[in-house]
Amino acid sequence: MSAWVTDTDKHIGRQVRILRHVRKWTQTDLGALVGRTAAQISGYETGQKAISAALVWNLSRALKVQIVELFPK
Repeated sequence: MSAWVTDTDKHIGRQVRILRHVRKWTQTDLGALVGRTAAQISGYETGQKAISAALVWNLSRALKVQIVELFPK
């Protein structure tokens, strides 16, 4: 795991996984929408990779949720 992964990155990754499952999408499906591979999506969802602000924006658009829904309350 990268030393730069924060608790917020991990939370966003968990939210992405939940929302992706609700939509019955694979990691490949979501990755295609945001320009990432399934392996990269897996890394974000499991808290192994940090998530950039631009990617959070793209994920929120792809998942059709407001960006705040991905962040901790």
